[in-house]
Order: sequence, then structure tokens, then C-alpha cells
Amino acid sequence: MNKDKFEMILDNDEEIKWCKGVDSKAYLRKSLYKTFLLGLFPPFAILMLGIPYTLVLLILSLLNIIPMPIGIIHFIFSIIAIAAYTKYLEKEANNTYFCITDKRIIKRSGAFNNKFIHYSLKNVGTIEVIGELFDTKEPTPSANLMIKVKNFHQTSDGEGAQSTLLITSLSDAYEAYKVLSELTEGNNEVIRVKNEK
Repeated sequence: MNKDKFEMILDNDEEIKWCKGVDSKAYLRKSLYKTFLLGLFPPFAILMLGIPYTLVLLILSLLNIIPMPIGIIHFIFSIIAIAAYTKYLEKEANNTYFCITDKRIIKRSGAFNNKFIHYSLKNVGTIEVIGELFDTKEPTPSANLMIKVKNFHQTSDGEGAQSTLLITSLSDAYEAYKVLSELTEGNNEVIRVKNEK
């Protein structure tokens, strides 16, 4: 159950209830579609990495509207950038896991290192599963799992914002939703306080 991925941070008496990684194919499809087809890799994709833009430059150079070396160099740079970014995303997907224990939820991520973030089950608020176009349907459906946590951080404008934990293209995300819902049942009930005079 991927326990070895979390052994270094689990308490001795902590029990894993559910643990899976992300669907790397779905994760790559989503990320590459947005990044390279639509040119949404901030802040320089529209200028450097968007495939439509790159092809336009190559065609303009072939038609001698812009110098040939600029079009060819730009095209080669884009291919190298796509390959490098794809490798980075693949490593990140293969190292991203979500774990539900009897005490907390934990996300492990990072392409070249291990980054852990966890929240107590008591602080879990709204749980949402969002299946998207590029998610795997069968045999194990993947989807985005979004968990809003009942603690707040301060934004740059001084307002309080609710923390959100997002796991993109989590394998068997619907099962994770069920397990987490059972473990956190009652977390969102309204607390009524009686004021005595």
C-alpha cells in the first residue's frame, strides 16, 4: 500500500487507511496539453513554448519573412524544452502520493526531492472530486482530489484564505473520497453555542 513512501514521517502507532499515487499518464496529458498546445506555461510559453506560435515562426522563416536561423533555433529550443519539461513532469508524477491515516492526510510530492504536507483529520473540511477530460476512466479511474482545510493563512492583502490541498489525477480518487468522507464525518456540522445570561 506504498507505506514505504511515508515510513520516514509516520508515527509508530499510526495506521494507513488508504494510499495511492497519481496516474502519471493522465497527469502528463493534462499538463502537456495546457502547457504546449495552448501555450499556458507562465510566463514565457506564449513567446517561447506554445506549439502553434513555434510552428508559425518556423513557417515564417521557411517563407523568408523572418531570417531562417531564428525560426530553426526557436523550433529546436522548443523541442528541447518540451522534452526536458516532459521528463520533469514524469518524475514529479511518479513521486506524488496521497496517504490517509487514522490521524491525518499526507501528500508527498517533488520531482527531485521529497516534499511532505499534512493536515489533521479534524481539520478536513470540504472534499471534492473532479474528473476531467484527460483522466483515466477504466479500470482505476483517476480524478483531481481537492480538500479544503479548516485553517486559514493570511494573503498578501491581509485577508484570511482557506488552505486547499490539491492532488491532480489521483489514481482511484473516488475511493479516496469515500474513505476520507467516512473518517471525517461530522467535521462540518454546525457548532451551536448557548449563551447563558
